[in-house]
Amino acid sequence: MIKLLSNDQIDRAQWDKAIESSPYGLIYALSWYLDIVCPDWEALVSDNYEQVMPLPVKNKMGLLKYPILPTFTQQLGIFGQKIINSELTSEFVKNVKRQYNYSNFSLNASNDISLLNDCCHNSGVTYILNLEKTITDIENAFSSNHVRNIKKAKEYKLNYASIPDIDFFLKFIDKHLPVKFGKKELKSAYHLYHEAFKRGMAEIVATSDEDKNILSMALWFNFNKRRTYILPATSSEGKEKRANFWLIYQYILLHANKDEVIDFEGSRIESLARFYAGFGAEKTLFPHFHFNNLPFPLKMVKK
Repeated sequence: MIKLLSNDQIDRAQWDKAIESSPYGLIYALSWYLDIVCPDWEALVSDNYEQVMPLPVKNKMGLLKYPILPTFTQQLGIFGQKIINSELTSEFVKNVKRQYNYSNFSLNASNDISLLNDCCHNSGVTYILNLEKTITDIENAFSSNHVRNIKKAKEYKLNYASIPDIDFFLKFIDKHLPVKFGKKELKSAYHLYHEAFKRGMAEIVATSDEDKNILSMALWFNFNKRRTYILPATSSEGKEKRANFWLIYQYILLHANKDEVIDFEGSRIESLARFYAGFGAEKTLFPHFHFNNLPFPLKMVKK
C-alpha cells in the first residue's frame, strides 16, 4: 500500500536506508539533501519504506501545492531495492495525481514509464562517463578537439588541487557563472556542501596558473558510485588556457579504473553537450513527469 507522508511523518533513518540500498540511489534523494533544498518536502512510501518517492513541494500562498524539482536537484523519482518496473512506476504516479492537481518534475533513469505515455516522457538529459576502464581506454574515447585542448592546457603548466573553501568557491561562481543565483540558492549550495563534506560526499576542486591564480572551479558530489559535477565555473583567462578541460581531465585521472561513473548533469545546450560528450561520456535520458488538472483560470497560468 502506498501512503502519502507529510514531512514530520517521515522516518529519516528508514528513508536514507531505502535510498542507500537502492541500486540507483541518488544523493538528491537523501533526507538531509531534501531538507536543505525543500524543507517541507513530502513523500510517497510503500511496504515499510521498501519503495519511496520524494516529493519536494511548492506552496503558493497556501492556495496551490505541487511537486517540483528544487535547484541543485537533477532528478528524483521512485527508489527501492527492487527494480522499479512499469506497474510500480504507474502506481506511484497515479498516487501523485490523486494527491496534487499539478506537477512538473523528473523521475530517474531506472523508472520504467512505458505505461505512462500520457504524462511521462524521456526528455531529461545527462551525460554519463563510465570510469570502470583504464585511463588509456578512457582517453582513447576523447574527441580530437578535447585531446588538443588538454595538450594546450598542459603547455600552460596549470595546477590542480582540492580546495575545501566553500566561501571562496561561491564568490568565484558568483563572479564567473553566466547565470546568477540568488541569495537563497547560494545559501542552499553552502549548506549542501557542508553537509555532504562531513559525510565524505563532497569535494571542491580547482585549476590555477603558475602564479596561483584560480582559473576554474567545480563542486563534485560523490554517492553510490556516482560522481556528480556541480556548479562548474571558469574565468575568462581560464577559458583561454583551457582550464576547465584540465580540471575534468585531472579528476578523471584520479578516479579512472574504479567501479564508478561521472554524471555531468546535462545538458540540452548544444555546446555543453558537445563538451561532455568529448570526454567519452554517453547521452543518457531520464523521464520527465508533467500533468495539469488545475481548475480554470489557474490551468492557463500554470502550463
